[in-house]
Amino acid sequence: MIIKKILKYSIFSFLGIFIKQKYKFYCHDFRFLGHLINFMHIKSCNNKLNKIIFIPSQLLGKKNPYLSYKIFLHAYNSIYKKNIPFFENLIFYIYFRCGVGLKKNIRLYYNWEKDQIKRLSKIKKIFFEPNIKKKNNKKIENIINSKYILFSNRDSAFKKKIHPLEDFSYHDYRNEKLSTYEKAIKKYNKYSNSELFVRFGSIVDKKITNKKIFNYPQSHFRSEDNDLLLMKNCYFYAGTGSGPDMLALNYQKPIVYINWHHIPNLYCFRGNIIVIFKKIFNLSTNKFLTFSSLMDPNFRKSHSNIPVGLYNKSIQYKNAKLKIINNSSDEIYNAMIEMDLLLRKKLNFNVKNQNLFRKKFLEYTGKKIPNNLYVSEYFIKKNKKLFL
Repeated sequence: MIIKKILKYSIFSFLGIFIKQKYKFYCHDFRFLGHLINFMHIKSCNNKLNKIIFIPSQLLGKKNPYLSYKIFLHAYNSIYKKNIPFFENLIFYIYFRCGVGLKKNIRLYYNWEKDQIKRLSKIKKIFFEPNIKKKNNKKIENIINSKYILFSNRDSAFKKKIHPLEDFSYHDYRNEKLSTYEKAIKKYNKYSNSELFVRFGSIVDKKITNKKIFNYPQSHFRSEDNDLLLMKNCYFYAGTGSGPDMLALNYQKPIVYINWHHIPNLYCFRGNIIVIFKKIFNLSTNKFLTFSSLMDPNFRKSHSNIPVGLYNKSIQYKNAKLKIINNSSDEIYNAMIEMDLLLRKKLNFNVKNQNLFRKKFLEYTGKKIPNNLYVSEYFIKKNKKLFL
């Protein structure tokens, strides 16, 4: 252990002779689509001392057909105006790994701070727009030329396939039921039959039972280019914060955030968003926790240093005797209807209701909600006591 530490220190010090600038590094792993937020953050900073580096083996190895490469490679080129220099990347990667091992303060990432949000909010256009190869495919072409809603439900399938040697069950609290989405979509189809619903993703668990939904991930049409095409041209995107939403944010698409979990970490740097939250039920008191308590950084259970509103492991909820309640099909259905009405300029949100959340969010996080980011009206009315 000591020899390993000495070796890291020696390499870090030697490379430091040549790397004289005080760089901050973000090391990207292609397996995490949600990390596109770090590229957005670095672009908004416009700081030459912020460096994006890649895991060298991922640049050399065979590309995994289930992962997104194009958007990240284009983002790098957009930020630095050049392709990835492999040798330079390798040197920086070794320097970074040694530095992190020595607990040097050289890591860079998006962490929801006010100044980061302020910078991101100034970008009103598409962040990154790679060239997309349109294949001669009538099915996808017909979809993108129509009015369609893109949705995804988070499950464990992607993690199990892409990270077979790692146990990600601690993240199961983030999972959602496909059947709940299907029920909501069935109701929406009765409200309006003009929009097609397209399931989004690269690897999913269960099959669709509703024949009116195009099961894109389990079709032979699924590709990285089609992922980008579908997101760029959709009417709006509906889903939780699990990776695909980053593409929606990138393309400035309207978003219905479903089962949003960590309320303090709500992406409030842009609007055209309607959100509904997961609820937390306290098994000890037989009551739901208020949304204010889930935003309060001082609200803790037992001796945990993490506030309840930011628990990030299933075991934390179990130990605290807390049960996570996902959004119901009627909550999802009404949030999607509200987005449709909002986009057609046929809905005005109740300011008093919205302020129940906005004022508390500002009080506890110090961050201001954009004027066109809303909590679903139906959701507020149904759960009003939790907003007080």
